[in-house]
Amino acid sequence: MKKIIYFLASFAILSACTSGNQNNDNNELQPVDTTSAEAISENHATIAYTQCPLAYLVDGQLYFHSFDEDKKVKFLEETQPIFNFVFDAEGKTLYYSVERDNSLWLKSAEISSSEIIPQWLISWNLKKENEGFVNVGMSPLYYHEGKIIINHGYNDDSQYYNRMTYYYINKRKIAQLALDIEFIRSTYGMLSWEESDKYFKVIDEQLYYIPKSARVCLTDKIDFKAIEEKNKDDYEISETRHYSDYIFSPDRTKVAFGVEMFEGSEWVEGPFCIANIDGSKQMVLEESNFTVDSPPIWLNNNEFAFKSIGGDLYIANINKNSTVRIAEGVWDFKTKN
Repeated sequence: MKKIIYFLASFAILSACTSGNQNNDNNELQPVDTTSAEAISENHATIAYTQCPLAYLVDGQLYFHSFDEDKKVKFLEETQPIFNFVFDAEGKTLYYSVERDNSLWLKSAEISSSEIIPQWLISWNLKKENEGFVNVGMSPLYYHEGKIIINHGYNDDSQYYNRMTYYYINKRKIAQLALDIEFIRSTYGMLSWEESDKYFKVIDEQLYYIPKSARVCLTDKIDFKAIEEKNKDDYEISETRHYSDYIFSPDRTKVAFGVEMFEGSEWVEGPFCIANIDGSKQMVLEESNFTVDSPPIWLNNNEFAFKSIGGDLYIANINKNSTVRIAEGVWDFKTKN
């Protein structure tokens, strides 16, 4: 149940946010207003959405992030607050949900077109008074083989969703199904529990990658005790560590995984780690946390995007052993091919 709860757990309200960051003299990120009409107009004119591999939601507004220009570009074509979003497999079509006539509706936009005109697709048949748009909006959309998927049926007691609806793009029809956790995990690259048992094993609280007959430790260079000591005043420390939620990099030379280190009153707490599968360059991402509802994502073979429990969006680079915050107050984020 803990594995089901951690990534479907949701914040109760939208986080307050700033709109961007700049470096001060100490190379620390500081808030800067880049959402002014002048800044947005300039960024929008010089950077196309297709140049931006990452997008994120802040307070109902969608932004695309350009790493080459170190700028963000606001999605100006939609004037209504956006609740959730996802891209198709090619990264050319944006799908997102907005409110219409007291219901949640799905829209699309061809972001690779010279003229971008959002299109109404279909109602999710999720009424505001029945579902609560805050809860629906906190659940990210997923894309899988010609289908857009939304989780819904949020339960306050269990704090997770128990149903999902498919939108079949070619048929322009929807169908409701029971929640399938394994399927949802697979849509963003997380290994199934069967695959996890095949490739990974825990021995004496250390995690090992076990390709064929070999065995490589992925955690022996991480000082978990120091992290536990640092957080002992805020958490009850578990007697043992547990590892799960494995996501290989695109070239499968690196792996990200979660480590359960602390136990609070309700949630298992712990960060994500990344390592080369040969055991080198092990990193613990202390800013990450299991209770965040947006799954972390590999941007490429070296960079890993994740969100903190407070809504800060970070990029970790395993080759540089660095972690950089690129946005604050983030509701959800997605990568685009």
